[in-house]
This record gives sequence, C-alpha cells and structure tokens, in this order.
Amino acid sequence: MEKTKQTQKGFTLIEVLVAIAIFMIFITSISSAYLDIARSQREANVVRAMYSEVRYIFDLIGQEARAKTIDYGCTGSLDLAGDIQGDGFARTPQETSSGCLALKGVSSENYLALVNHEGTERTIFLLEDDTQDETKKLFYLREEKEAFERGWIAAPGFDGFTEITLKSIQLDNFMFEIAPLADPFDIDNIGCGPVQFQPSVSLYASVSGRGEQAKNFSMDLQTTVSSRVYNHQTNL
Repeated sequence: MEKTKQTQKGFTLIEVLVAIAIFMIFITSISSAYLDIARSQREANVVRAMYSEVRYIFDLIGQEARAKTIDYGCTGSLDLAGDIQGDGFARTPQETSSGCLALKGVSSENYLALVNHEGTERTIFLLEDDTQDETKKLFYLREEKEAFERGWIAAPGFDGFTEITLKSIQLDNFMFEIAPLADPFDIDNIGCGPVQFQPSVSLYASVSGRGEQAKNFSMDLQTTVSSRVYNHQTNL
C-alpha cells in the first residue's frame, strides 16, 4: 500500500522578518503621530494659559476704565519707592502742564489713575520694575474719598497696593497710554481742539511664558478702552 506524502505549510524566516519590519514601521508611525499631537496639545495649552492671563489683566483694567474716567488730578510719572508700603500715595505727584500747545499726543506712564463720576472712588494701577529677573510687576489699589474730601484712603479690603499675581506669564514690558493729555471737560479746555475727544487708555503688554514648558513662548498684545463717563471734570 502506497503511503501519501504529507507536507507541512508555514511561514519562512524571511516572511516572518518582513512582517515584523512592517509592523514596526506601522507602530513607529503611529507613535510619532501620537507624540506630535500630544506636543501640539501641550503647546496649545501653554499659549491658551498665557493668553488667558493677559486677557485677565486687560479685562480688569478695561472694566475699571469703562466705568470710570482718567483722573487728571493725579498726573505725572510716579516713583514707587515707599508708595507700596500700605499707606497709599506717600507723595503728591508732579503736576504737568495743561497749556493747550502741550496737549497734543498721548502720555505714557508707569501708572493709571481712574476716578468714578462722583469723584468719590478711585482705582490706581501701578507698574514696578522687578530687578531680580528684569521683568515688571503690576499692582492695583482702590481708594475712597475721606469725609469732607480731605484726601484719599484705601478702600475696604486694601491695606495698600496689591500685586496682581501671575502664574503662567511674566511681564517683560507693560505700558499705559492715556489720551487726551488733559481733561476735555475742564472749562479751561473747552476751546482747545486737540483735547476735545472722549478720554481713553491704551494698554500694551509684552509677555513670555513662565515655567520649563513655556519658556520659549512669548506674545505681544494691545487694546484701547474708552471711558463711558461723559461730561465730568476730574482735575478738582
């Protein structure tokens, strides 16, 4: 009786190696795409957090600037030494000229003073140089008019200037620009064309990321906010 010869079928070594190679290429491609997506997501989160903090600063100042108007009775660049020790303004800022010929253009200051329509509440934003890392710090203070209008005192909840804490960004540069340079509602300025427009403040910020993942990110933003207070004389 003749026996049937049986053959066993299987994969050769070359076929196995080719299959493994294709599988590794596939896994590498998938892993690379996943890492790229994860890195892009982390970068997007960093930029989103930075932008969110800048918007927080702009919104905080913008809300005050819309509800109040520029306090032209608090003019001149302010020296910070001794002014953020909890006692408000330790000195009277220098007055600037209100002559019509000197009122063209805008003013860049290290602080912004905003007063309400009644002249009873004031908010001041103050910029300080941080000498340790060559960045800026931003402070703010809310004040109320004392009885019989003798002066300004810190509002409840404020012992002095309070720092605006930033977690995701550091301020490389920040600037306030006010326009016009004098109160357009002051009776002495009614005939002065260069100042006859609604007071506004422009904010300029250059920021960079804080932390290992964000250190290579930076952005520049600016906005302009006009006061919604009309027909009000502030340089009392």
